[in-house]
Amino acid sequence: MYKLRSFTREDIPKLLSWMHSAKDLLIWTGSGYKWPLDSSQLEETLVKANKSNSKYQLLKFVTDNSMIGYIELKIHDSNDNTAHIGRLIIDPKMRGRGLGIKLINLLKKYAQDVLNIKTLTLGVYSSNQTARSLYERTGFIVTDIKAKSINFKNEQWDLVLMECQLQ
Repeated sequence: MYKLRSFTREDIPKLLSWMHSAKDLLIWTGSGYKWPLDSSQLEETLVKANKSNSKYQLLKFVTDNSMIGYIELKIHDSNDNTAHIGRLIIDPKMRGRGLGIKLINLLKKYAQDVLNIKTLTLGVYSSNQTARSLYERTGFIVTDIKAKSINFKNEQWDLVLMECQLQ
């Protein structure tokens, strides 16, 4: 059975083990972290998320008490019942098994049933076709494209903005 649980300091080493290159990190976080990713960067994010007035939730995706994925959710300040998905990752050893779909569907149910969220938004780089396909298969539609949003070496990536209306 798959579950979402709060991400904790004890989960940091496993998450760090999933980052293999500067390009992987940039695709996952945009400019949010610096390569090489280390525990202090993740601990800083965890401290911010654990503040009492934080709008961020850091969640791990688990099965059999083992973390196999990670996702962040930011609840918008406005009263429009919207939240933004960020930094979704599946353990590289577990990819290709449909776990991304399970994670997104579990997050959608949690957002709707527990947080009363009506709309989820996200951004994905145009170079990350696997993730974009995942989001489209789980009901997200493109709402905008920000051209040449970020550079990696000689590549320029567009940022594809997407949203999903929850029922």
